[in-house]
Amino acid sequence: MDQSDVVDPSFPNQDDIILNQQLLEVIQTLYKSESEEESKRRLVVLGKISEIFRDWCYQTILKKPGMNEEMAMAAGGKIFTFGSYRLGVHGPGTDIDILCVAPRYITREEYERDMYEVLKKQPSVSKITGVFKTKVPLIKMVFDDVPIDLLFATLGSFDRIGDDLRNLMDDSVIARCDEKTTLSLNGPRNTDTTLSLVPNLANFRLTLKAVRLWAKRRAIYSNVLGFPGGAAWSILVAKICRMYPNYLPNQLVRKFFYVYDMWDWNQAVFLRQVEQMQVSSSEPGLINVMTPAYPSFNSTHTVNKHTKKALCDEFHLANKILTEVEAKRAAWTDIFEPIDFFNEFRHFLKIEVLATTTTDFEDWHGFILSKLKLLLYENLDILKPAPYVRVYTHEVEFTDSVFPYTIAYYAGLKFIKQPVLESSRSVDLKFPVLKFVDVIFKMRREMGYNVTNTNLRVKYLTAEEIEPELKARPGVSTRKRFRSFDDTIDPEKRMKLDAELRGIVSAESLPEPVVMELAAPAVTQPSAPPKKRITINLKAKK
Repeated sequence: MDQSDVVDPSFPNQDDIILNQQLLEVIQTLYKSESEEESKRRLVVLGKISEIFRDWCYQTILKKPGMNEEMAMAAGGKIFTFGSYRLGVHGPGTDIDILCVAPRYITREEYERDMYEVLKKQPSVSKITGVFKTKVPLIKMVFDDVPIDLLFATLGSFDRIGDDLRNLMDDSVIARCDEKTTLSLNGPRNTDTTLSLVPNLANFRLTLKAVRLWAKRRAIYSNVLGFPGGAAWSILVAKICRMYPNYLPNQLVRKFFYVYDMWDWNQAVFLRQVEQMQVSSSEPGLINVMTPAYPSFNSTHTVNKHTKKALCDEFHLANKILTEVEAKRAAWTDIFEPIDFFNEFRHFLKIEVLATTTTDFEDWHGFILSKLKLLLYENLDILKPAPYVRVYTHEVEFTDSVFPYTIAYYAGLKFIKQPVLESSRSVDLKFPVLKFVDVIFKMRREMGYNVTNTNLRVKYLTAEEIEPELKARPGVSTRKRFRSFDDTIDPEKRMKLDAELRGIVSAESLPEPVVMELAAPAVTQPSAPPKKRITINLKAKK
């Protein structure tokens, strides 16, 4: 390991060993592991998919001009896992990320057309959807009750893909590959490179489990919604493991939150220096977590000023809690308390995704999820005053009398209290909401989809209108937890952090939400604008 990364090579003491055992017990209780039966089923499923893919490669190549049976058999084809399954931190019911790698004779068009049909005919396959109009095309399906995300790459410089190709870490595999293939290859390449760079796999995995559990419970785990995803969290944890190579997981978790609470986000997080790929990245001063395999790209390019603020608040809160754990004034379980999202905000947008069939729903749901940032982080940003927006990353189920397949997302809104001289102002949600809905349905029509089987509704709700079962969910709000512990950061450092890291108003200076009144129900449907103006009145308290 590059010793320049090492900050402290020391070993744990007896107190650390005791604290580590406490953390281990908490993780074993809260982080559900799959059963032995499910582990075996996953291996069987992987074997079946490998066999199906190799046979399809053989049949496809055999039809090519100038190819014979021996050449088609030798050309091969292989699958590689990546993501949480490959990292060893997956749980029950989680999907397996798989990359199907074919020799140069097979095209992406053949895979998306023919392999999809082969899988669709398999009796073990259900809920299959082709998501092909994206930068990283994939097939989503459930195979023998195991969710699968299936990506594809054809290696332009390889005549055969045999068992001797043990991994994809050699840079030669991306030679003569287009952008979609390169991005698809980045999954297993970055997973395996990350694993190769950590000094102790067991400690890395337990630390990553703790961080993933924390991030999901605090609703800050979702790449598509502007937070770090699985790859970014694994890189952030691996960085700490390299800085403190001999630490136990409890020490690594402690340093994780200390380091990233204090991190200067004008500086990117690297595991090693790699030539970068020219893809979208965050604005300067936001969060940049660079992937370790060539070509490197920013795994947190979806982070924006709103999600960065939420992340920094949560890093700071966790850092405070763990200071209390060290002082024996708090327990490890405190850090894993779920966020009390529906009691933390007083104003919400509810985004309802609806469809008539499971196939339409899977595709429609994925499309809306990928476009929510247009509404939450771009359209709403033009409001005066613009709200601070925090999205609840967990899906919420609901029932509808017309559409059998539904899911909802919630976003909490906070507005800065207006000065007395501006005691009467209004915020009109109609324009950003209708603009979002119009753009969504226009894009779908241009893509050739029949939109009559799907629907999208956006509703404004006050805290009093939130379903009681949502408000009753166990959890602790970030704002309340900030007040629960003494601030351990020196005031000067605190001011510097607020200036350098927060980007927008810090949690401490956010006021209680002002009183807001809705003039009409904000329900939007395609080509059916609300009859009345959707207006929220802002009034400063006297």
